Order: sequence, then structure tokens, then C-alpha cells
Amino acid sequence: MADNFIQFKPKQMAKTTWDYLIKFTSFHEGTVTHMYHNFPLGSKYPDVSCGIGFLLPGENKSPSASTIKDWFKHFSNADGSPATEDQFKADWEEAFKVSRKTQPNGGIITEFKAVCKLTLNASIIKPKMVQLLASKLNTEVGRPPLKDVDFWKLPAVAQVAVASVCYGYSPTKMPNFCAALKARDFDTAATEIKLSNMSAIKNTDHSLLMKDAAYLYQYHQDDQGAMEYLPSSISNWMPISIQQGTLGWGGFSEQIMSE
Repeated sequence: MADNFIQFKPKQMAKTTWDYLIKFTSFHEGTVTHMYHNFPLGSKYPDVSCGIGFLLPGENKSPSASTIKDWFKHFSNADGSPATEDQFKADWEEAFKVSRKTQPNGGIITEFKAVCKLTLNASIIKPKMVQLLASKLNTEVGRPPLKDVDFWKLPAVAQVAVASVCYGYSPTKMPNFCAALKARDFDTAATEIKLSNMSAIKNTDHSLLMKDAAYLYQYHQDDQGAMEYLPSSISNWMPISIQQGTLGWGGFSEQIMSE
């Protein structure tokens, strides 16, 4: 399978934006190799998941029949043998009982690793992340409030930020943020995009993307090259408004046009 997973790319998204979005998401959405959930730190119930936020739906404190059918084959025992349906169900139920206390470290959340015996197969992680990234964005762009934003005409940096939010949250819960996007008020969007249940570094980088969008839209909105601009880094980069001041107007313009 190609590294850029072009077959999953949203139809209207530029390939350069898609490639950057995958790298950005891989960096910010740490992989957990066993089952876990976010309750009570980041969710209101034990939303048992695995990998990079792959939800494993359940009912009555057990995994649903479809969850078992779809997912058990992607897990293995410590000795490398394939997991059975019963083993998958047992791990899910043990994870459900745990209270989330810590953050991942090296792909492990200690309190869950202590009770979970199965490991998610590495081969499924990135392909599944990419499929979810595309499907969640397509779902949100196709319904209000993002449907009313004219999403595909946003600067590429803003598209990345919104898609990243959609991976783990829904803009339907962010009316002020979506109103700012619709108004092309990216400075306000840079503040409204910050969420209490997201990591500090992810909030910061989302905000940086929106600040870059604000500058690009104010000074270069008729320049297609500028609208496709993406930072050279995927975290903690220098905003282009500061770069422009350092390089001078001509130097910055040439930099955008050459990318």
C-alpha cells in the first residue's frame, strides 16, 4: 500500500495537503498498542478504544457483536498467536472497568496494560488511521455547520487544522469556531479551536495553523500558491507572519510561490 494512501484522499483535497495531514495526525495522535479509554480524564463514559483513537463500540459493558467480528482478528497474544473472539471480549471488559489516570508512554498506558493481555497488530494501525481521518472529515464537511463554511476554499493550513479536530471531535459542538471559519475570521478561529480535552501541544499547533491561515487570507487570498502553503514542520513552527517580517515582503512572497 502506498505511503500516502492516495486511495483514501478526500476528492477535493490537494495531495500535498493530504500528505501533510497524515504526518500531522500521526505525530499528534499517539499510538496505544492495547485497549484503553479516556474516562474520566477526557470522556463521560468508558469509550473503549485502541491504536490511534479507534473506537471499539460496546453495549451493556461488553463489546458489541459487530465490534468483536470486525476487530478480534487484528489482535495477538504475547506469544504472537492470533486472539480469539473470547480473548478479545475479555480484554475489552477488563479495560472497561479501569479508570484512566495516566497518559501514554511508549505506546502504553500503564493501568490498562496491567489488565489487557492482547496487542493490536502494527500492520493495521496506519491504514486504519488514514481511513478514519478521511471518513470523519467527509462526514463533517457534508453536514452543518461545516457544510456552510465552504470548506474546500479554506487555506490548506486551515483544512489541516479542521480535519485534525474532526479526527477526535465534532465541529457540531464548536459553533463559535465554525462561525469564525464561515466569516473567514481565522484569528478568532485560532482561539476557538482550542479544546479542553486535547493536549497542549495539539491545541498550540492547531492555533498556529489558524494564525497562518489568518495571515495568508489577509495578504494572499488571491494567490493559489499561498492558499496551498503548508509549514515545513508539523509542530511548533514559526508563524509565517513572523517569517515575513524576517525575510521581507519579496522574500516571503517568493518562498510561497516556489512551494
